[in-house]
Amino acid sequence: MLQQSIMKKIGLLIAVLLMVISFMPRQGIPFIGASQTSAARSFPDVTTFQKEIEFLADRKIIKGFPNGHFKPTATITRLDAVRMILREMNSEKEVIVNPGFSDVKPGAVGYEEVALGVELGFIQGKETRRGEKYFDPKGALTRAEMAKILTEAYNLRTDHGISFNDVNQAHWANSYISRLATANITNGFPGGTFKPQEPLQRQHFAGFMARLLAPADFPITPTLPTKPMIYMTTDQLNMRSKAGVNHPVVGSIPYGKTVTFL
Repeated sequence: MLQQSIMKKIGLLIAVLLMVISFMPRQGIPFIGASQTSAARSFPDVTTFQKEIEFLADRKIIKGFPNGHFKPTATITRLDAVRMILREMNSEKEVIVNPGFSDVKPGAVGYEEVALGVELGFIQGKETRRGEKYFDPKGALTRAEMAKILTEAYNLRTDHGISFNDVNQAHWANSYISRLATANITNGFPGGTFKPQEPLQRQHFAGFMARLLAPADFPITPTLPTKPMIYMTTDQLNMRSKAGVNHPVVGSIPYGKTVTFL
């Protein structure tokens, strides 16, 4: 009986020691607390653009919500987009000039970030018909607005004149969208559209930023239709050496011919 009692005590002591050791951080491996950011951080609701989102999260450019989710398909607000750019720039300034927005006054949430964004020159805000300046911080950021703020924030000046079917030359964001496409940050949607007025999702903004910051790691992928598209010509279609009617014809597709776009 005495021997059994001693063996039980020894076994209990070993179990306690193992529990203590298991809670101690190993040498050379940092302990990850609940409030710390890890390179292995993962958002349970992210299924697409995961690498891009992790890339930005590891650099503390983006943050999730208190419940640990990222809400990838939620629309990104204009204020959140400004915050992400400023975090990447790591730009801080103690004295900030009031941009004079009626809806973002000193002391309001996001005032300092918006004012700094204006001072850095990548946002300007909006204006009512009566000439009142406002920013609309909780408003949805459109794809056209995204093209402008990224182009201005990162000084993208090269422009190859890339066009999209739904963005004509008179569109206010035409130059910004073209420069963004020239930098291989976007190539639009299948069929040659850009959808400039469409609200931007949080995951898509993360994808654009990741491509901009690390183009070698996140190369753009071709936009191809999910299935072949068949067209029938309603007139003779001339193919020229370059865009524009002033260039020589190098071939033609006759009237009534079907053309398959893969």
